[in-house]
Amino acid sequence: MITFKFIIMRYLGLILFFCSVFLNAQSLDKGEIQKISNFIGQNLNVPQQAFDLNIDRIQYNMSFVVEKDGKISGYEILSKNVDCPDCETEIKRVFSILPAINPILKDGDAIRAKYTLPILITIPEPQPESLPL
Repeated sequence: MITFKFIIMRYLGLILFFCSVFLNAQSLDKGEIQKISNFIGQNLNVPQQAFDLNIDRIQYNMSFVVEKDGKISGYEILSKNVDCPDCETEIKRVFSILPAINPILKDGDAIRAKYTLPILITIPEPQPESLPL
């Protein structure tokens, strides 16, 4: 099993995206993993419901398939640490618009491959608004 790990931070303070892709038989190129992670980190909007839960993070384990043509399909939430329907809807929305990547090649032929992707959304504490002096 091959494991790749990296972290993406959105500087507006809304998302810390932690990605750990566990690849079994065939592996994605590190650049393709980075493309997926960058896209999710840039397009995932934390819904208000996540802030209303008064928790500091939400973790989802996602499963998806890279098709022979590089398109992402079959995405589903395998597990989660908290119930946040709006967050689940947002994660599924982002997975539904993921751009195609370079497919997995085995002996020169493109193959379908299934992957697991943990997503960690860190929710910052609200900062008090500064009052004018």
